[in-house]
Amino acid sequence: MYSYLVGRVLYNGVVAYLLFFMFSDRAARIAISIMLAGSAGNLFVMAANGGRMPLRGNFKPDDTHCAVCPDTKFQYLCDRHRIRLRRWAATISIGDIFIYGGKLLFFARILTLVTGGITR
Repeated sequence: MYSYLVGRVLYNGVVAYLLFFMFSDRAARIAISIMLAGSAGNLFVMAANGGRMPLRGNFKPDDTHCAVCPDTKFQYLCDRHRIRLRRWAATISIGDIFIYGGKLLFFARILTLVTGGITR
């Protein structure tokens, strides 16, 4: 019980700090806006296709993904871009690229605030 309470307090504190940081820092607002745009794109294509994200390629359909077919709506927003790194591979959408880019900008901004920026 005690650890649950401490965890909830810490979680809510971190969320409150991030919300304050988001509204007080312009670069953070831009990064979060980019992440929200990516999430909205993913939500939009999933809503248009019955709550499942269309996926192009060889895979086994499950509860969260469906195959891209000619009647799939907004095919350009579906999971279609294949990334391969040695033994690891993934298929991502344009929305995922926006989400990852926004995360990168957000954490870069946090690091510049923590470290005081780049000095030479």
